[in-house]
Amino acid sequence: MARPDRSHNWASRLSPSLNELDSIARNSFANLPSKFRVLCDDLIISVTDFPDDQMMDDMGLESPSSFWDCLKGRELVNVFRSIQVTRRTG
Repeated sequence: MARPDRSHNWASRLSPSLNELDSIARNSFANLPSKFRVLCDDLIISVTDFPDDQMMDDMGLESPSSFWDCLKGRELVNVFRSIQVTRRTG
């Protein structure tokens, strides 16, 4: 699990690795109230460098790098409103 850095020394900090981000996401989810977690039984936590083809199609993206363009303020909200949630099997 990632350890919090409380040194406030921003010049020496590095970005978290994908494994650290995965750990942060899973730990954060595990600490949500159980009443919420039970509603997310099909939740898949997946941390990757770039979105896969399916996610790009779901989000209407033309290239993996265009994902970062949608992470700006209101645009992000609109992107997530446009995603249709489906249950994955197998």
